[in-house]
Amino acid sequence: EHDELQKIPVEDYSLIFGWINKEVVFKDQTIDQVLQQIERWFGVKITVQKELTSKRLYTAHHYNPPIEEVLRSLSFVYEFEFEKIDEDEIVIK
Repeated sequence: EHDELQKIPVEDYSLIFGWINKEVVFKDQTIDQVLQQIERWFGVKITVQKELTSKRLYTAHHYNPPIEEVLRSLSFVYEFEFEKIDEDEIVIK
């Protein structure tokens, strides 16, 4: 049994390290994956009150965006409205 480090090629460093440079990057992700990342990056709770098409994949790159910019971009693709309840809670409807 050997504990070895493995070298794994990375195609796009901004997908992994983008947050360090305040980049918000999504590549071929489902809406569920995107919303989970938004919750982590922005420290918010997102409640979804509308059924969203999960088969459509989302790709986008934002530099130092406010959360509203990211959600607005998503809302055009997935056809939803959102409301910021307070600083750490958002509702998608």
